[in-house]
Amino acid sequence: MPTVIQSTSCGNISYLASVNFLETGCHIGSILMLSLSTYTLFLIITKSPVAMKSSVPYMINLHIWTMFCDFTWAVLILPMFFMPVIAAHAYGLLLYFTENRILLVWIPFATLGGMAASIISLFEHRHRAIVTNSHFVLKHDYFRRGLLTFMYFGHINFGIPEILTAPQDQDAAKQKMKEKYPCLPPVFMERVSHVIQMDASLFNPHMYLICLYLAIIFSFFCSQIIWNLLPRNNPSMSSNTRKMMRSFFISMCIQVAIPAFVVYLPNLYWNISITFDFYSQAYLFSPFTENYIKISAVIRHCSFTLSLLMNNTPISSSLCSHNSSYIASVEFLETGCHVGSIFMITLSSYSLFLIAKKSPTSMKSSVPYMINLHVWTMFCDSTWAVLVLPMFFMPVIAAHSSGILLLITENQSVLLWLSFASLGGMCAAVVNLFESRHHVIITNSWFVMRKEPTRYIFYSILYVLLVNFGMPEILTVPEDQETAKLDAFRKYPCIPVILFDKMSRIIQKDASLFNPHMYLTCFSLGGLVLFYCIHIMWNLLPRNNPSMSTGTRKMLKSFFISMCIQVAIPVIVIYLPNIYWNVSITFDFYSQGFLKL
Repeated sequence: MPTVIQSTSCGNISYLASVNFLETGCHIGSILMLSLSTYTLFLIITKSPVAMKSSVPYMINLHIWTMFCDFTWAVLILPMFFMPVIAAHAYGLLLYFTENRILLVWIPFATLGGMAASIISLFEHRHRAIVTNSHFVLKHDYFRRGLLTFMYFGHINFGIPEILTAPQDQDAAKQKMKEKYPCLPPVFMERVSHVIQMDASLFNPHMYLICLYLAIIFSFFCSQIIWNLLPRNNPSMSSNTRKMMRSFFISMCIQVAIPAFVVYLPNLYWNISITFDFYSQAYLFSPFTENYIKISAVIRHCSFTLSLLMNNTPISSSLCSHNSSYIASVEFLETGCHVGSIFMITLSSYSLFLIAKKSPTSMKSSVPYMINLHVWTMFCDSTWAVLVLPMFFMPVIAAHSSGILLLITENQSVLLWLSFASLGGMCAAVVNLFESRHHVIITNSWFVMRKEPTRYIFYSILYVLLVNFGMPEILTVPEDQETAKLDAFRKYPCIPVILFDKMSRIIQKDASLFNPHMYLTCFSLGGLVLFYCIHIMWNLLPRNNPSMSTGTRKMLKSFFISMCIQVAIPVIVIYLPNIYWNVSITFDFYSQGFLKL
């Protein structure tokens, strides 16, 4: 029976509502998730209080299950649901090894069940440690271990009823669901999509029963623990012990709340969507949208080709040997930067808090300089990943802006200046930090600025120059951008056609000004920072500064290494790609394959 697809009634579809966005966001986020989770695991193992060491194995167990669940749902399986249909589509890395539908359904269920079991284990342990006089406390270890083993087995396999009763004829089941819900995306019919249940007669009662069971268990443990932590209900417990137990219990609840909100609430919403049989299923491209995008791209390409042929510009597609892919597209770069910026801002804010609050008292004179550098780094990251998001057309001296600042202004001079200014300000902050350490450590040198007014004048000039170091390029940008773009396209026919977008800009026609300016700037800053580093290290050697005590030398050396690490991160992440851009322009070579033609 033919399926009617009413694309006009299925809502507006955007890239943010596409599978590509979801998949890219999950995969990029998983890198930061694994890093943070691994560091958190390290903190649980090494920094937990000695008084709470009996709970550490249970906390480690919960954290490992949470990591496994996150990794499964974001990388290994990456299941995406077709609400309100009881079906899912897998996009994860495990598909490279197996496409067994039973395994792909069982693993996500198992990770959720294992995480729930580990939470119950943690609460049961705290209940056993705090509540001393209750019939609900499991006193016998053998019975307790047997019960926990049975609980883990049951929770890990709680999805077996759905797996065993899944439709055998998947093609017929998908066709039937497509007839009932015509707005289901085309990817629903792919082989790695799986209809788990045809209706909610088994699924809903099972899932609601599981949620109710977990809510009762957690509520019971929490209420009993809180009750026994009240002074009037447990007068034999000392005030210090009660305070410590209460603090640890709150920390434990926070640890549990994160996976509960992030994992269980979306799954609960899925059950509610199935119950009420409603959801705006518009998170994937419809065939109409896909064809529209393809046709638009062809028309756009043909129009640019025609304009170039009218200007006697030969275009040889054989020269462009690169293969286009989504990973090489502007959409991937934009999504990666915007998704990563969420984690970047969060981590940077936390790092700023640590610098401001946790720096040693002996190093307080350097804290303002470190904060200054960190704020400039955050501003630079936000500018390049969110506000302006410049993308370069190597080896042409041109860039395309895609940031959210375009919602406020499309003035190319402002966008170009802001990108240069954020880099220059961060450079000035780096020099500022090294000069301050040089001023503290070096006591006998002609290169130390002793008078504060002299230092203030030096800093003022330095910041003004570096924040505006891109002005020569901004003031000499070609006025006739269309002609400049056509000239660049004649010379480099493999440049993506997005070069002709209004938000793309030729910064310089050639490298006669750009290269000497950039190399001179890099050489001057590199030489200045290198001088400070060498001079500081020289004066930290015992034979060159014998009057300095061993303890002071050790402290200064440790702080100097930490400072170098702080500076190395923005240098590697930001400056090296910019240097590579200059090298690409100098040698007039780059495999320009990051966009689709």
